[in-house]
Amino acid sequence: MHHDCAPPIVHRDVKSSNILLDPDFQAKIADFGLARILVKSGEPQSVSAIGGTFGYMAPEYGYRPKVNEKVDVYSFGVVLLELTTGKVANDSGADLCLAEWAWRRYQKGAPFDDIVDEAIREPAYMQDILSVFTLGVICTGENPLTRPSMKEVMHQLIRCEQIAAKAEACQVSYEGSGGGGGTPLLESRKKGSRRRSMSDSGRWNDDEEEDSGNFVVHVV
Repeated sequence: MHHDCAPPIVHRDVKSSNILLDPDFQAKIADFGLARILVKSGEPQSVSAIGGTFGYMAPEYGYRPKVNEKVDVYSFGVVLLELTTGKVANDSGADLCLAEWAWRRYQKGAPFDDIVDEAIREPAYMQDILSVFTLGVICTGENPLTRPSMKEVMHQLIRCEQIAAKAEACQVSYEGSGGGGGTPLLESRKKGSRRRSMSDSGRWNDDEEEDSGNFVVHVV
């Protein structure tokens, strides 16, 4: 919708219940009642009312009358957090939404095994699951300018899928391989900076100095 439609479309209500699976388990997005057409990708579009569902709504809805496709990136990040943690978007205790809870838990650092949904807690795939969780944290950054595009998110998920397939083929255990079936998609970060750059090869790298052209994500 953001990259292959002309003009681009912002859905504004991406959530788990609006993502449907066909008989071949291909995902389809549903419910375009709140969708808006952008004049140009990246250009903000004025909205007359807040749209979306609590827990999935990007924070900029609260302080600006214009939104762009980054509100969908935020919402999709929440979906990734739901898939990896087994929690729902608006029920994370202590009056926190899932995105806020995930960021605070991420700040505490490793080990992260306790955050993963028990139903998918397979040792061979743990590193890849945590990579998807970290991507969800990056997508739900408070500042829309620091969120990746959906095309960049897609590339990272494809890479994660490839690593998971390799792990399955090799039957490599998490403990035996020292962390999964391949190089982690997104390395764990310690407290403080969450600054990341995307290189031309599609890898996320940590940056201590100002980036020189690569895509940089700051999750505030």
